[in-house]
Amino acid sequence: MKLFKIINQEIRTNKKINITKKFYILLTTPSKQVIVLYRWAKCFHNNGHKKISTLLLNKIIKDFGSYISVKSQIGIDVSFRHVNGVVIGEGVKIGNRVTIYQQVTLGGRNLGDSAKGNYPIVNDGVTIFAGAKIIGPITIGENSVVGANSVVNRDVPANTVVAGIPAKIINRINKK
Repeated sequence: MKLFKIINQEIRTNKKINITKKFYILLTTPSKQVIVLYRWAKCFHNNGHKKISTLLLNKIIKDFGSYISVKSQIGIDVSFRHVNGVVIGEGVKIGNRVTIYQQVTLGGRNLGDSAKGNYPIVNDGVTIFAGAKIIGPITIGENSVVGANSVVNRDVPANTVVAGIPAKIINRINKK
């Protein structure tokens, strides 16, 4: 998918708006700024412009206190509700329509995991609440919810709510 088409989808709203309004939303909404900066950084990185990519990633770190690796894969319509303190490691894969709150970490469990590819996969429709840590080579199933301050180190089935340290299933979500 082309970069501008992806960015346009990131800024969509329930109303039909012109390009000026979309640009205003982009400039005034930190969560939109972060995802667009990430997409630009990834594009530059993938096309061999690593210095420009690094500058954009440093802006995310400096302005928002978050780190998102360009080697991660992030789907469409991912929402950062409060972007402060989010860490997304280099092998992380995030699906579409995922909501991530502040202070969330998605990454490896051990030193050297980057060489082994031991990173989480977060499937479509997942919500990850504030302070949650999702670590290691695990999968979070579709439409699941990770409770605040949970530490997830095992696979989470689809349509479940997990919470705690370590996270345990506390509820099932009935999809009708």
